[in-house]
Amino acid sequence: MVSGTGDLRQNLFDLRQAHDRPNSPVLASQTLVCRDPPTPHGRPSESTGQAPPTVPETGNSLPPRHQGVTISCLEAVRSSLRQRGFSEAAAAMAADARRGTTAATYDSRLRKFDQWCRLRQILLPAASVTQIAEFLLSLFGEGKQVSTIRNYRSAIAAIHQGFPDGSTLSNNPYIAQLIKGMANRRPQIRRLAPSWGLSAVLHALAGPPYEPMANASLAALTKKTLFLVAVASARRRSCLHALSTKQNHIRFEGHGVRMVPDPSFIAKNQTLTFLPGDIFIPEIKTMSSVAEDKRWCPVRALKWYLNKTEKLRQSTSLFIIHDHPTQRPPKTLYPGG
Repeated sequence: MVSGTGDLRQNLFDLRQAHDRPNSPVLASQTLVCRDPPTPHGRPSESTGQAPPTVPETGNSLPPRHQGVTISCLEAVRSSLRQRGFSEAAAAMAADARRGTTAATYDSRLRKFDQWCRLRQILLPAASVTQIAEFLLSLFGEGKQVSTIRNYRSAIAAIHQGFPDGSTLSNNPYIAQLIKGMANRRPQIRRLAPSWGLSAVLHALAGPPYEPMANASLAALTKKTLFLVAVASARRRSCLHALSTKQNHIRFEGHGVRMVPDPSFIAKNQTLTFLPGDIFIPEIKTMSSVAEDKRWCPVRALKWYLNKTEKLRQSTSLFIIHDHPTQRPPKTLYPGG
């Protein structure tokens, strides 16, 4: 095991030795060996004449994970807090600190680490610093980006019990230096988005197949409405996905439309002291007297879209995907449309 008081250069050399020789004492001394699994009748498997392997003392009472066990980050955090003396309600509340999408990503990362550990008979919550370093190094060898490897570290840290020197996976200096080395060997490359011009897109949206709207297919109308609402609102994709047709969530006011995302939606920039406001988009005629400019009005496009999807809706989400995007619902012309 890498000691917190050892020489940094020697410890990094030990990590490299563990990588070059997986069966070296640096790695093998920390390996936890699982006991023989029980037979279907609940009895241990037949003896092979050799002494059964033992599990070294690690200060952790959690049993090894077995084949087929579902990894759940939230459940692991809740169980850990319960062992620390938290009440069931407090542990469940604290476990919900991570959003559902984050927990799902962590579960996926943990399943991969769990498989890696079981092949080497390692107890996942008690994996040593050298063992975790080897796992992260294997991810690097698979070609994964450093940002992805950092996310794996965060997922493992959520259920890891920490190291004997008092450090955790999140602040261990040797793991941090290992990841810095990865970043130096595989620096992040800024990928420029394909060049495009807003004027070119607006010019395309002003003609077929998007105009006239009475002849536009549902697929074309969806693309145009979504683009205009996204540009006019300047909101993230997740917020647009949370727009709802529930009562009072879309209100056409005097010179525009006000939209309120679903109440269950938590914005990425939302905090305890900041709550993103409603989305208000004015009609383009309030800013331009040119009649042709109505083709780029998001309020007009939204009215057309709601009308064409009214009989197709099976949910309250504003933007929907229909099984037959070329099918056209009955046309209804809006005044001034």
